[in-house]
Parts: sequence; C-alpha cells; structure tokens
Amino acid sequence: MAAKVSPSSEKRVADTPAVQPMDSFRVLNESEVLKLLMATPKKSCMLDPMPTPLVVGCIDILLPVITKIINLSLQTGSFADQWKCSSSVEEAGT
Repeated sequence: MAAKVSPSSEKRVADTPAVQPMDSFRVLNESEVLKLLMATPKKSCMLDPMPTPLVVGCIDILLPVITKIINLSLQTGSFADQWKCSSSVEEAGT
C-alpha cells in the first residue's frame, strides 16, 4: 500500500536544505570513539569495506582516522555518498 503524499508535504521536503551543519558541536576524542565502537554489536554487512573483526583487530591503528572522519563529518555536515547505502535482510517468521 502506497502512502499518500500531500502537495504541501512535497514542498516542505523540497524547501529543506540538503545539508544543515550543526550549530554547536563538541569534538570527540579517541577514547570516546573507542568506547562507542566497543559498545556496538560486532556484526558485518556485505556493504562494509572492511570486515568488523579486521577493524577491531586494527583499532589501535585505525582509531585516529575513524575519529577524524567522524569529527569532520559532523563539523561540515557532510557524509560520503558511498556510505549512504544500506542492505536489509528479512528474517524468517517476520
């Protein structure tokens, strides 16, 4: 079933800027990023450029780069187009 979209809601979407930089932002440090990374599930996806176990195994080397990417993305309001894709798998019984 398709959702109905009113002309007024289409206009609001069209009027919204594609990128809205944050008005305020506190730069994350490496220990904060490490804590976040270690708290997330250690799953991989077929779209991941590097398998999660490899990232975790090389975290000492990759952490400064990952931290820099996160901070620059949030500071500039930009996110690489190649990272904007997703994959979903329907689980049995759902």
